[in-house]
Parts: sequence; structure tokens; C-alpha cells
Amino acid sequence: MKKICLLFLIIFSVFNTNAQDKGIQFQPLSYEQALLKSKEVNKPVFLFGFATWCHFCEAMKDSVLPLEAVGDFYNKNFVCIKLDLEKEGKGLNQKLRAKNFPTMVFFNSDGEMLHRLSGKKDAQDFIQLGKDAIDSTKQLRTFIYKYRDGKLTPQQTWDYFKMVDRAGMDNQPLISNYLTMIPEDKLTTSTSWRIMYDLFRDIEQPCMKTVMNHREEYAAKFTADSIDNKIIGLYINALMMKVQMVDTNGYNSIIAKLTASKLDLADKIVAFANLNRCKLKGQWDEYGKLGVIFVEKYAKDDYRRLNDVAFNFSERINDRDLLTKAEGWSQRAVELMDTYKNNYTLGCVYYRNEKYPEARKALNHAIELAVKSGTDPKQALQLMGKIPQGK
Repeated sequence: MKKICLLFLIIFSVFNTNAQDKGIQFQPLSYEQALLKSKEVNKPVFLFGFATWCHFCEAMKDSVLPLEAVGDFYNKNFVCIKLDLEKEGKGLNQKLRAKNFPTMVFFNSDGEMLHRLSGKKDAQDFIQLGKDAIDSTKQLRTFIYKYRDGKLTPQQTWDYFKMVDRAGMDNQPLISNYLTMIPEDKLTTSTSWRIMYDLFRDIEQPCMKTVMNHREEYAAKFTADSIDNKIIGLYINALMMKVQMVDTNGYNSIIAKLTASKLDLADKIVAFANLNRCKLKGQWDEYGKLGVIFVEKYAKDDYRRLNDVAFNFSERINDRDLLTKAEGWSQRAVELMDTYKNNYTLGCVYYRNEKYPEARKALNHAIELAVKSGTDPKQALQLMGKIPQGK
């Protein structure tokens, strides 16, 4: 028996060693030593920055980093190291300021960042990341230099701000400076609108005042609904961050400033924030009560909020009368905007109310809309599969 166990251990050890040999060969070097090695072998440094609590990091360590194709590419082109950026790499992270993990950074031999990305990646995207890092036309460093020199087109500027965000870096000061400094006639162009609408999210940044001062121009060019939705979203994002941080004083401070601003959307934002606070705290009975009041007072013609509240009701509320109300809200949302998301929610509400033919019809329509728009209909298909046969 002991011989069998020993043989098994030897086989497992050989197999494990061979698997590791095929993947990335991380060298036992510090960051400073890796830079010296980089000069010696004339290869950039690749850093896989992780944290012990990060399950995405562990997933990549298990399923991506050991792959032969990944190892072939990275071992050939980089000096590879991995560091826990909260332990032995803590000093380096004072420079990187990585908060999202894994953080993957590429340096030249002088320690200058070439490229960077954060978050879990599959093998194909991970290899593409390495290719981008050695392609000067795609490196984040190139975009940084061109932006500083004013050589990016408006579309490239949007791409750059997005790259900074995907790198796990704070792009809000950059966006704020851009929106504050560009000429007035450029502020309401379609690209500037996309930057503001898609990427700007920090109400504490100076450009928040710029956005508010040009609200009418945005409304005239891109609809009042869209600019109002952006303003609501900005405040809700800020308030929910305070809730997640258990910062009651910060939450109350934003509410007080918002109320004092006399913004016409203030009451609606405060009511929606209180509703979402119940959601984050799991206070679903209170959410049900406040949801009815909020919809009746502020959201009868707001398809986004109607859909949001109706969906949460379908997920968490068990009271039949409230679910009936949610059905009406969801129907109204579809009436206002016939989208995949709204129809999926309608299907969810019908399903909870055991109206299976209606649920099937709403979900089929949602799937049709998804196919037309290129949206993934996975959720609708999954719910369709739960509808009892013959009902």
C-alpha cells in the first residue's frame, strides 16, 4: 500500500512539474532585480500583481498562467515576476496604486510603465494583452504621451480614458480636466457627450459644475431624459458608495448639499437613494413600502426606474399585491421603451405571478430584441427554461 501511495505521489509530482514547466516561468526576483535582468536580456518586465484574497487571481493562476501557449508567449517576450502587492510588493504598489486585482503591468528596463490592465482574463485575452504591451501603437504609454501632447482625436481620447479605467487607474481627474478645459463649442459634441455620459462618475470633481451649467445644451441636443438620467446616476453612485463604506456622515452630507442646491431632481434623487439604501442593506420589507411611494410620486413615466424597481420586486418581494403593482410598472416601462431589459423584467414579473403564457411571450420578445441588438439573451433563455411545461 505504501509503495502504491509513493508511486502515486511521484506520478503527481512529475505531472505537476511538467504542467508548471509549460506555463509562465515566473522568476524569483524582486522588482528591482527584474529591471536589471530586463537590461541584461533585452526584454520588458511583466508583473502579475495579486492579493491573497483575490479569487480572480487564484483562478488565473490555476487555469491560465500554467497553459503551454501562454507560457510560450510570455517566457519568450518578457522577464516574468509575480508579487503580492499587499505584502512584498507593497512598496511598489505605492507607485502603482493598484486596487483591482489581478493587476498586470509591463515595464521597460528603466522602470517606465509600457502597458497595464486589471481584472481576470482568459488565455486568448491574456496573450493579446502581452501582444499589445510590445506594440507601441497599442501601449497605454503611447496614449499617455499623445494625450499630454494634444495629439489624440476625440475618439482616441475616449479610448484613452477607457484604457486608464481598464488598467485599474483613476481616470476621473483626467476626465474632469478634459471637460473643464475644452472650448465651449466642443463640450456638447457627440464624443464629449459620450465621455461625460459613459465615463464620468465622480460628483466631487470640478467638472460636475461644468456638466450642470450645460444641462440645457445637453438636453436640447441629446434629450432631457438622458441628461437627467446621468445626473441621477451620478448622485446615486456617490450616495451608494457612502452606504457601502458605512459612511453615514458622508451620505448625509451629500443629501444636505443636494437639498440645498435646489436642483429640480433633488427630491427624486433623495427618494431613490433611500430606496437603494434599503436594497444594499437587505431591508426588503421597507424597500417594498418605499418602492410604491417612489414610483407613484416620481417614476410613472421613467422607464429606467420603473424597470429597476419592478425587477427588484420580482427578485425579492413575496407580497402578491406588490407583485401585481410591479407587473403594471413593468408593462409601463415596456410601453415607454421596448428594450430587451424591460421585456426581460416583464417576463420575470409574470413568472413570479405564475402567468406563464404571458411570461413566455415577454421572454420570446426579449430574446428577439436581444438578437437584433447583439445583446446576450442568456438570462431570458434561462428563465424560459424554468417555465413549467404545458403552462
